[in-house]
Amino acid sequence: MGIKPLPRTDRQRREHFNPGIIIASTHHKVPLMPKARIVKAVQDKKRGINRKLYTKAKEGLKRIEGIYGNKKTFRDIRIMQALFLDEIAAKSADFAIEGLKERKTLESIAEIEKVKYSNQTELERGVWEALFASFIKNFRNALPQSPEIIRMIQNIRRFTTVPLSIHFERERHWKAISKIEEELIKKRINPEENLKSEVERVVSRDMKKKALDSKHLARLKALDIIIASSIYADLLSKTKGERIVDKIAREQFWNDAYSQGMEKNYPLIAQHGDILKAIINYNSESPKGKTPLTRIAK
Repeated sequence: MGIKPLPRTDRQRREHFNPGIIIASTHHKVPLMPKARIVKAVQDKKRGINRKLYTKAKEGLKRIEGIYGNKKTFRDIRIMQALFLDEIAAKSADFAIEGLKERKTLESIAEIEKVKYSNQTELERGVWEALFASFIKNFRNALPQSPEIIRMIQNIRRFTTVPLSIHFERERHWKAISKIEEELIKKRINPEENLKSEVERVVSRDMKKKALDSKHLARLKALDIIIASSIYADLLSKTKGERIVDKIAREQFWNDAYSQGMEKNYPLIAQHGDILKAIINYNSESPKGKTPLTRIAK
């Protein structure tokens, strides 16, 4: 399936993959098992180290629908269920990683899951993501609504993850973006407030272009929101993240900031289904061979 955890879950567990940081475990110890049993357990949805979490996921998803069935919209319920399943799948991977590390069988699972790695951190990270995806895949037939919930996880991730194709647009308008950011920093404008006001301006703007259909207009507005969130990430990187020296850590900080910006403005964007769908669709596109969107006038 290749599904990955949501950015918010990813952020909460990033230190889990840094072997240089010692973190006291909050989990119960996983009983030691022979290598062959561990390999079987991590691949089995109903037995072994993730059996209880699998059952908890089924019960929790049913409970969410039972409690909020008449109080929230269908989409809101699916979002709540998606976030819950994402968290349970992450915990399942946490348990499995702990057991595999204790038994020194990470390499065996990496070979089975075809995980490529060059160091210990990449090994743990790769196996963890494979276990996360395996839990989600095995859960597809657990409940009648499972496919819809899993699809919602994928849509949330697409919404909160910066599309690769946007880097093309940022390069095209880099001078203008840099000028805007310099002005915002100079005037000491709060990045979060600036992003919120920009999203409000974009969704309420009447572009009045008869030459463009509604789908194209939604894509233009989606692009403007994505660029605005990327500017938000730039500003946080230049202020709160300015002391981060490591290149990979700086890139991760930027991606996290972008995701947080999109999360904060989801309630407003969700009121405009065409724009929401256009943002999600941007992460379904390949960045190769992209051509800029047609803009008749500002």
